[in-house]
Amino acid sequence: MHPVLIVGGTGKTGARVDARLRRRGIATRPVSRSSAVAFDWARPDTWRAARDFADYARATAATGVWSA
Repeated sequence: MHPVLIVGGTGKTGARVDARLRRRGIATRPVSRSSAVAFDWARPDTWRAARDFADYARATAATGVWSA
């Protein structure tokens, strides 16, 4: 299975998605503005480090709930 980038991976939903994928033996990289590998939709300079890890991405942020 290919590595999965979990955008919003340090939040409530993202952490649960991350845990389920890892239990299935799938490599993950949970990212957010505050993660070790920072990722912010509003800052394209943060995209490459996150993108280079994964073949797939899963966004877990709830629409209309978060703010930048």
